[in-house]
Amino acid sequence: MDHDQDRSFPTGNVVEIPESASWIRRFIRGHSRVKDFHVRRLRHTFACRYLERGGRIETLQRILGHSSVRQTEQYAKLRPEIVAAEMARIDGTAAGTAPAFRTSEARK
Repeated sequence: MDHDQDRSFPTGNVVEIPESASWIRRFIRGHSRVKDFHVRRLRHTFACRYLERGGRIETLQRILGHSSVRQTEQYAKLRPEIVAAEMARIDGTAAGTAPAFRTSEARK
């Protein structure tokens, strides 16, 4: 693959990776315990964390250079602990617990 085509993000939206993806992959595999590393996972992790922190999917679409939101929706799968924390935030409870209601209060 040509160095100019070996980017994790499109030109103009995000800083380009200065080295080729294959060089980075070889470096990580050679200098760490991570043997199943792929540069695209960095892109995926960034996109997921961006959405988990409240980023808008339309903005992420532009950052990633996708032509449609449908392409970007693959990153909208939230980790279970993020879903639980968001539910707790909305319910006003501790993460992973259901709100406590008394029977008499629920009937009012």
